[in-house]
Amino acid sequence: MPDFAKCMPDFAKYMLEFYKYLEMGLQNFEEYQACTITVGVVRDICRALEEKILPYCDGIMTQLLKNFSINQLHRSVKSPNISCFGDISLAIGEQFEKYLAYAMPILKSAAEVSTHAFLN
Repeated sequence: MPDFAKCMPDFAKYMLEFYKYLEMGLQNFEEYQACTITVGVVRDICRALEEKILPYCDGIMTQLLKNFSINQLHRSVKSPNISCFGDISLAIGEQFEKYLAYAMPILKSAAEVSTHAFLN
């Protein structure tokens, strides 16, 4: 196991302060590369902290879901956002149920786009 992976569970003590930077990155849809990188960081943190990410999930999920309503959001950010739903779900388990009503329409829409692209 790499050294950085060993220290990631201890990262929870920094999340309160670090969260504001995550939030800024997720809101930065004009700079889509920064937004995409931030989504990747959220995914890594979810895998490392597991259920310790729960206090931050409302804000993270709100911003991920809000990003899908922004027409200017670069399409390359949408796939990582969807993958992030899965990482959050794996991290918090059954606690993800409260987000299902909001995430499922996005997942359904993404599946329909993928099917149309495949069939055409």
